[in-house]
Amino acid sequence: MVDITQASWNVVKIVYGSGDATIRMVDKERTCLFHWTQLLDRHTKQLIKPKLWDQYKALCFDYKNSKFLEEADTQYATIYC
Repeated sequence: MVDITQASWNVVKIVYGSGDATIRMVDKERTCLFHWTQLLDRHTKQLIKPKLWDQYKALCFDYKNSKFLEEADTQYATIYC
């Protein structure tokens, strides 16, 4: 049986990366927004208290959409705390 997840990942790397699935993508999105959001929802429901879900998701979207490294570092520190 084919590993669907690995096959999908290889397609993402080929389409959005260098064209070679074995070369690591640097400074590029590694998944589509749909799958990123699905994973965020699953992670949030498993590990975050329900009353903090909306705040946590907002912080994660801000982190994802950071334009500068300093901004991303600040957002990461906020999420980590």
